[in-house]
Order: sequence, then C-alpha cells, then structure tokens
Amino acid sequence: SATDDGATCVFVDGVCETCSGETDGTGTIVDNDSNNDGICDSNVTPGCQDESACNYDSSANQDDGSCTYPGCMNSGACNFDTNAGCDNSSCVFQSAMIFSDFEHTEGGNGNSDDDDDDDDDDNNGASGGSNGYTNGYGTSTVFWSIWNEGGSDCRLAGADASFATSGTRCVRLRDGSSTSNMTTDDLAFSNFEVIAITFNFQAQSMESGESFHLEYSTDGGESFSTTATYVQGVDFSNNVAYEGWNESISAEFTDVTQFRFRNDGSNNNDFIYLDDIYINGCVDGSSEPCNTGDSDGDGVCDDSDLCTDTNACNYDAIANEACQMVDACGICGGINGTYDADEVDDPTALIAGDIAITALADDRGNNKNESMLGFVLLRDIGKGTVIHFTSNEWNGTDWRTEHDERVTWTANQSLSAGQQVILNRIDDNDSYAECLILGCATNFESGGVSDADYIRGGTNVGAGTLTFYGGGVDFWSDGAVWIYQEENDVPQHLYVFGDDLGSNGNTGVGTLIGDDLGEDELDEVFSFEYTPSNTSQFVLKQESRTAESASGALGFFEEMNDESQYDFHNDPNKIKNISDYIDFEVSNAANTITISNGGSTTSDIVVINSNSSVFIAEESDCDDIKLYHGNFYSCDGQSRTLKVKGDISRYSASATFNGGQGTMELDGTEDQEIDAGNSTAPDGDFAFKNLKIKEGKKVGVKGHVKMKSGGSLEFEDNVPGQKIEMNTEFSSSLTLQSNATGTASIGSCTVNNFGLGSDQVFTFERFIPADTDNSWINIGAYVTGTTVADWTTGVSGMLLFEYNETSYGSQSAGWNYLWNGADELTPGNGYMALIPAGVSGTISVTGKFEMGDVTLPLTFTDDPNQSNETVDGWNMVSNPYPAPVNMISVLAHAENADVTSYYLFDNTGAGSYVETLANGTGDAPSTLDVGQSIWVKVNQNTSITFKESDKVVGTSGTFVREFDPSFQGSIGVGIANYSEQWAHAFVRFDEAATTAFIPSEDALHLNTEVHSDLRVWMEAENGEHLSIQSAGSLENTPFMPLHVTSGVGGDVVFSLLEQEVMPANVCAVIEDTETGARAQLGMDPFVVNLPANTLYEERFVLHFNAMPSMALTSTVCDGLDVTELEGEWDAWSLTWSSDDGSASGEGMPYELANGEYTFMYALPSLVCANEIEVEVNAACLGDFNLNGERDIIDLLFLLAGLPGNNGAANLDFETADCDCDGVVTVLDMLTFLTVFASQCD
Repeated sequence: SATDDGATCVFVDGVCETCSGETDGTGTIVDNDSNNDGICDSNVTPGCQDESACNYDSSANQDDGSCTYPGCMNSGACNFDTNAGCDNSSCVFQSAMIFSDFEHTEGGNGNSDDDDDDDDDDNNGASGGSNGYTNGYGTSTVFWSIWNEGGSDCRLAGADASFATSGTRCVRLRDGSSTSNMTTDDLAFSNFEVIAITFNFQAQSMESGESFHLEYSTDGGESFSTTATYVQGVDFSNNVAYEGWNESISAEFTDVTQFRFRNDGSNNNDFIYLDDIYINGCVDGSSEPCNTGDSDGDGVCDDSDLCTDTNACNYDAIANEACQMVDACGICGGINGTYDADEVDDPTALIAGDIAITALADDRGNNKNESMLGFVLLRDIGKGTVIHFTSNEWNGTDWRTEHDERVTWTANQSLSAGQQVILNRIDDNDSYAECLILGCATNFESGGVSDADYIRGGTNVGAGTLTFYGGGVDFWSDGAVWIYQEENDVPQHLYVFGDDLGSNGNTGVGTLIGDDLGEDELDEVFSFEYTPSNTSQFVLKQESRTAESASGALGFFEEMNDESQYDFHNDPNKIKNISDYIDFEVSNAANTITISNGGSTTSDIVVINSNSSVFIAEESDCDDIKLYHGNFYSCDGQSRTLKVKGDISRYSASATFNGGQGTMELDGTEDQEIDAGNSTAPDGDFAFKNLKIKEGKKVGVKGHVKMKSGGSLEFEDNVPGQKIEMNTEFSSSLTLQSNATGTASIGSCTVNNFGLGSDQVFTFERFIPADTDNSWINIGAYVTGTTVADWTTGVSGMLLFEYNETSYGSQSAGWNYLWNGADELTPGNGYMALIPAGVSGTISVTGKFEMGDVTLPLTFTDDPNQSNETVDGWNMVSNPYPAPVNMISVLAHAENADVTSYYLFDNTGAGSYVETLANGTGDAPSTLDVGQSIWVKVNQNTSITFKESDKVVGTSGTFVREFDPSFQGSIGVGIANYSEQWAHAFVRFDEAATTAFIPSEDALHLNTEVHSDLRVWMEAENGEHLSIQSAGSLENTPFMPLHVTSGVGGDVVFSLLEQEVMPANVCAVIEDTETGARAQLGMDPFVVNLPANTLYEERFVLHFNAMPSMALTSTVCDGLDVTELEGEWDAWSLTWSSDDGSASGEGMPYELANGEYTFMYALPSLVCANEIEVEVNAACLGDFNLNGERDIIDLLFLLAGLPGNNGAANLDFETADCDCDGVVTVLDMLTFLTVFASQCD
C-alpha cells in the first residue's frame, strides 16, 4: 500500500470517464465515450439526425448513418428511386406505357396450338411463333403481349405459376443458348429520350458469377447494346423474389427500338423467371405525366388519343381521329365502322321489341335454302351480348326437357341499331354454319352449282360467333323456334316463329310476349306463323304491316322474291318501317315520348323498355295499350283524356301503369279487357285516376287494379249493356283508394253495370286525417259487412259510438259505446268517432256496396217523461254510397220534405255543430263525402232518400278537422319566356315532412321533360321528380335546388307565385350559381338568358332566409307606434320615405307629418328586403262621423260616449278621448267645444 502521495496519480475528467475500481495502484481510467463526441456511451440514442431525411429522429443524439431521403417511390415512374425512403411527389410518369403481365388468354401465345406449354422438356412449341398481338402497344390482351420468345430455351407456361409475382404465368429463360432470350416487337420510340423498364424476377440454380442481361436495339434487332448485367452472388441470389427492379436507359431511340432479356447460364437448369414488365417512355425529366400511356407511340396520351390501333383503316398518327374498320360493304367507317380495339364485354339485356325478324328460310325443298334467319337490331347493343335460338317448345313454365337443340349467337363487338345480322345454315352444326352482317347488294351471291335459291352474301367482320348445343335449329322439322336471352338461368323470351306455334303444347303463357286473347296465347307483334311450302322463304314486308303473302305468311312478312329485299344497310326508312309495326313504340333506354292530339284510333301504344315512359299530352285515341317494361301515364296531370278502343295489358312486374290525373275512356264497340299482369303476384303498379266505360259493352278485369285517391269509376249515361266484370278464373280485385287528397268513388250506376250485380265485391279505403286535439268526427258505413274492428284497427285508438233516437230521457241518453269488434255496422247508419290527437289512419273494407236509390228510416220519439221537444227526433244517418253526394240535391227530393236541414260536427277550435238548410244556406258543406254522416232533426216518423242522381264525382271533401299545425306555408316559383312557355313548382314547409318522396305529401312531376319544353321541378332523395315537394320545416330547409329545361331559350323570367298560406317572415331568393346573380322573389325581377334545348341540373337554387318582423300602428293620441316583434335586427338597415317624395330618412323616425309612407328594412348580403305601407293620420278632432265637419251629429256621438251613456257600445274609448289624457270625461266635451261648428280643413 502507498505511504505517501506521488506524481503517479490519475483522475477522471468528470464527464464520462470512470475509474476501473482497483485500490492497489493498478487502477485505470475507463473512457466511456468511444467516439469522443462528448456523449457518454451509456447516454447515446442512435438515429437519423438530418432534418431533411425521411426518418429524421429528433430524440437521436448520435447519427447512425440510417438516414433515407425523399424521392419517387412509384415503380411505374420514369424517375423511380429504389433508395427513396419516402415519396416527395416528384414522380415523372411516362408519355407511353406498356405493361405485360402474361396473364390474358385471347390471341396467340407462340405455340403451335391454343394451350400454353406446361411440360418441362425441350419442346416448347413452334419456335418464334406469332406473338398474337398486332393492335398497338396497350395493356396486354394476350399471353405474350409485345414480347417474342427466342426459341426452345424460352417459355411461357402455367407450370411456372409458383414463380409468378402476380397471376399464374411468367416467362422462364434457361441456359445461355441463342434461344435463351425474349425480345419485343419494334417500338416507335423516336419521340422519347429516356426509357424506364421496371420488372420482377427470381433466379433458380444460377451458379455464382453467372448472369442475365437487359439489352436494347435501335436498328430493329440487327445489333443490341447492354444496358445492365445482373450477376449471381453480386446483384442477386437464388430463390429470392425481386420486385420493382428498375433501369433507366438514355439513347437516341428510333421507331424500330427493341428490348431484350437474355440469360447467360451454363446449362438447362439455370433459370431466370420474369414477370410484370413495365416499359415507360419519357420525353425528358420534367415532362407532363401521361398516366394512361401512349401505346401507339404517336406522342398523344391514350386518354386523349382517339385511335391507338395501327391496323385501323383510317389510322393516322397525326390526325388522331377515332379508329374505324372496314364494314360489311368494304367501306372504311361504314355501319359499325367505328370501334374500340380494346373493347371489353358489355352485354345488353334485351326485351321484346329490341330486335325484329327480317328474313327466314328453311331447307324444306330440294336444293333450297339451308335454315337461315335474319334479324335487325332496333337498339344499340354492347360487345358480348348473347341471343339464343332453340326449337324447344315452351310449356308455360319451362322448356320441354326431351327437346333441347339450341344455337347461341354472341356479338364480338358493339353493334348499332339498324344493323342486320344473318345466321346461315344453323341446322348443320358444321363448318358451313356462318354468321354474316348483310346490307350491300354488291356482296350478295344468288345461286350456286346446284342451289338455285341459295342466298348468301355479306361478310363476317364483326358479325359475331355461333355456338351449337345438341345440334342445330332445323326450321322445317320444328313447329316453333324461340329467340330468347337468359337472366339467372330464367328465359327472357323475345320472339317466336314457325309453322305450328301451338305444337307439343307450345304457348305464350309465362312469357313476356304472352297474350291470353291471341292465337296460342301469343302476341302477334312478337310471333310469326307461316304455312310451310317448298319455298318457305320470307322477308319483312315493307309496304304494309298487315299484309298476308300468297303462300300464307301472316303478319308482317311476305315471300322473298329478290335479294335486294334484304338490303337494310344504312337505309333508315326501311328500319323505320320495321319499327313502325309497333305504333308509338318506345324501345331505347331513357326514351320518353308524348302522344299529342291526333293519336290514331287504330294505333297501339307499346312500351317495351324499362327506362321508357309514355305520356298523354292532349286528348288522344288509341287501340291497344301494351306494357312489357317501362311506364305509362294516361296524362300529365292536367286532366286529359285518352280514349282506348282495344285492350290494356301489362306483361311484367317491371312495367307500371299510372293513371296520372286524367281520364281513361274505354269506348271500343267490342268487349275490352284490362289485364293488370299481377294476378299471381298482387302489386300496386296498375292504377287509374278516372275510368269511364262507354259504348254498351263488357270490360273484363284480370289481376289487381287500383282506383287512385280522388278518382272515379263511371259509366256512360243511359247506355244499356255496359259493365265491368272481374275475371273469376284468376285472382282479381278492384280497390278504391283514399288518402289526404280524397277518396276514389263509383259514379251513377245500376246493378246491371257489374258482373255480379248487387253481389259485386270491391275493396274500399277511407282515410281519416289527424288533428291536434282529441276530436269527434261524423262517420258512416257504406260497405256491407263492415265491422267495428275494421274501423278501430284502421285508426289506432278510435272510440266508436252510435245514437239511438228512440231512447227515453235527455238527448245524451241515446248514446251507446260500441266495444265489440265483431259487431257489424249498418250502411246508411251514422256514427260518431272520437279520434286521439295526432292520429290518422286508413280504413280498408272488402264487401258489397249500395246501388240504386236508398231510403233510410228516421224516427221521432216523444218522451212522455219530459216535454222538451228539442231533444227528440235527432237521427244520425250517413252517405250510403261509395261516392260523394250533393246534400242540397238530396233535400230537394219530394220524398224528403220532412227534412229541412242537416248538421255536421266542426272540430275547429272548441268544436261545434254547423247547419245548412235545404235551400243551401248555412255553414255545413254542401257535399257529403264518402263515409261521412250527418244529423237531421224531424218531428215525426219519416225517412230520407238518397238517389244515384245525387252522386257527384270529380270533387272530394274530407272530415272537418283542424288545420295541420305542422304546416308552415308554401312558396311557388314560376318560370316563363316570351314564347308563352311557362312552368310552376311549389315548396311546402311542414315540420313533419322530409326530403324523401312521400306520395301523400309530394306531387310527382308528370309533365314531359324534353329539353324543348320549359320545365321546372325538384328532385327527392330517391330521384323522383317533383312538382310539389314537402321539404321539412323552415328551420331545416335553407335552400332547394331546381332542375330547369330551357325550352326555346332566350330570356327566362323567374317569379313568385303567391300561395293561400305563405310562410311568415321568409325571404325567398333565387340564385344562378353559374353567374352568382341573385334576386328576391316577389320584389325584384330575375331574368336570365338561356340557350335553347338545355337541361340545367341544380344551376338555379331557391334560398329561404329568415327576416325580422315589425308592426306599425297609427293612433290619434300616440301617433306612429313601431313595434319590433321578433328576429335579429342588428344586421338589417331601415329606411323610410313618404309616398309623395317629400320626406325620407334612415333609421327610425321620431315624428312624421300626416301622410302615406313606406318603411323598408333590408340585408343586402342576403339580397333580402321587406316593405311595409303605413298611413299616419292626425284625426280631425271631433269629427266622429268622418264627414269633414264638427257639427251637432258629432256632439251627439260624444254625448253618447260619455260615462253612463253606454259609450262602449257607441264610441270606442280612443276616439272619444279628445284631450288624450287616457280617460273620457267632461274635459273631453270642453275640448270638443273649442272646434265645434268648424270645418276639418
């Protein structure tokens, strides 16, 4: 141990150093700061300290070299940076992009057959075969895309799926032979300065030092330059998948540039697998992105390049026009000449009427036609559309299983309406079967070595492909041939033809072309039966739609005489004639037509597309109405009439028959039928508003039909034999609906007007509106078999009472509460119902109803126990008919002389009875509505008689109930132009409403919406177009977008339509969102100039702004008194001016001279203002009778007004207070005497 201190002592620095710990003199200093940066090793936090780096770590106190920096991380970009740690949005994308994933199956693949080579031997198919891709350089649509295999050491095989980085295929290069490569086609890259190639790869069994190469050529493959060499053990390892490998190549590229991947292994076990290759061309480092590529290398991005197919007949890299092909007549850009080389399948679902048969022939005779069929498209169809042809019969529910021959035609490109397609020899199922597009007479062949009548011609360019199942379709041996599509394996029948359409039970039942009145229950519009012969060849007859050929061809066909009759090519008149065989046909999607005055009485109306609608714009006539899909409106809401001579048929649930607000008159001279098409599946999609039966015939009803609320069923007066008869062989019904707008009714009738006479049964609805309070209503039964439960279940919480006049005692002694739900209510009896507050409901009862005159007994019971005759003789009776009646007419009948008036309970306020006398004077409504009861008082036993002549239709009342408290008013907007076009729309504000479409609150916009008409409407949440929209409360409805069609164009004026109840303190502003112009409706004119025939969706918006309110009153003593009632006044400016212009000012005046003034308060930021007119008068003191003089008459007025003289009844207080001291005393007399006998002026 040391005995004294020497110079050998060492000490730590007090920062990081520590002593090693020995105490025998051998201790040393431990550094603890290995890099001498002043941070002790134990306190080091390693990380990236560069603030510009992606992974900068603010807590790091020692940089560990891990920093990564921003760059382009998109492997598809020209400047992709594999070292980037985060993307900085600097990516520059290609002006051209070619992507090869080696997955798609169309086209050739370089092998000698249609399959890829899945074996592992040395035979790799046809060496150097076709690359199968000749239509430019877009995204691959074949296995090989732009790449070509080098030979036997290059393969594309599903067997290599485990090495594919996407999908199930990749390219394998093996060995290092002259065939161990794959090379692109010539690429037109002369416009590019930089080419970026990104690819995925994986190596297997490559020995250390062995490599593969990426090379390029600018001389069409004569020589290659190496741009990159990848060495095993240096750049990559075996059995590792590398993705996003990127190389950028700068060179003087040409239009014969090629790229090549080449393996440089040593034997057949050295493999390189390549997949997902991108080739991107960039003009320079700052070029604008061309995200969709430039597949034909013409410098125009594909998203704006109209043609990228160098094989198009009009291809021009500079002109950039839409690609066109040579059509069937050899014309570049002819019919179906414009096409999309990369078109994808977009099959079209067809319906009956979308195609028309133009020609057919069978091989019945020797040396005659093989089975041939021609059809013309009446609508555009997409690529991949499939149509089936079968000689199998339809039995009503399915095909006959033992007879299943079928041919399927598939469109291999989109085709335009008007294209005719011919299917030849479809009975053969052999190499002679063909599908042709016809249309050029110069392409026709007639005859042959032995087939004098064999018709051929046209080309198969774009005509489609044929697939045979179970043999072909042989017309002459099959009685019926169906044309159809399938939807979820369910046939959608389009057409049927043959020489015996009823063979083997074939029927139209269960199809969309069925007609239970037609031959074999088939609609003749979509069926054709011909008489067989040795020359059974027919073409569509052009001259007449009802011709019959000499050989017996019915309907629209005639015997074929000349090949030119097939020529529909680019002949719109002939195509029009085809479609004209369905009059008023609507077949194109989203097509709407309007039938105006002059509709032919021999024309059918046929709606055959789900997006089509027919409107009746003026009084018109027609024959049959047939709905396959789509919508039919009998009018546009203006009570128009359509006279129908034939039948009305709905063939599918996707069709809607909407009676609108008009009248349908069935005035054919023969029996007519209404087939609602819903007998097996009842729905509410077949409804009339007003239906009138005329001409003394029967109208049969099959299925379930509705009569709309407020509508009516009527019969022509004094015409025997006319009746409506429900089809008892099918589920059928007629429902008379009811809602807040009214109740459907049956007009004047007799038992002879109904198929079951007095036993006729319909379903009747009756709506009961809500009230703010518990309230009583006069109600009555009019349907036989109605029970208490029918009413109490229809209206929740209803309490029902009847009154028995014969009960002794006070008037209240006659009441009886009906508690038994099974009790029947007697038609014609009256009842009182107590309805809970806020409750509405609809009563629905099915049963018989009253017809003819109805007499109801009335009693008078003289109670011997009391002498008060006012309580005796009160009877409650009801309207016995399912139609409103005119009570003045009822009381005018001689039989009803003892009934001098009637009473009805009015719920307004506290509730009271209102009376109307027989002469029509009084407060009770003159129309007694359906299901409504009244009180009558008589003084003897008698009766009251209702007659059919008392009925009134076209008017509809409701129960007398209070005003709906949730209704806040409505605002109407009108638009008009100087060509006398106009349109209206209305917005209702109701706290209980929403922006969703509710039929009882909103009104559909039933007018046509063609752009040539001036129209305005709103749109509900579900897309319904509305002319009236109930849009919630004012507080929750700040604005309402409008949809406007401009009509003939020019200046369009928007104006306010005053309503009976306007919302209080609301400023309605119309805004043009395109220009920003605004104006307050009702204050300033708003005129906008619009081009013609244009639809504006939500360009114009109605804004609803709250305004403050004030009241101005002028009195003799107090002058002008202004009261600010409610609202935020701070932002509003107030101005005033006298009407004669003598005075004006801002803010509130303290005094004003006598005169008339206008006060205006405004908020310019909202374009809102309000004006209030006020008259300031200092009354002529003492001129109480306002004759301009103060005379003896005025003195008498004043004396009568003094206290003690009943002054309140003769002169109001303020008028008599001449000295304005707040009381009327003798002092007011003394004040008056100072001006007595003087003129006011």
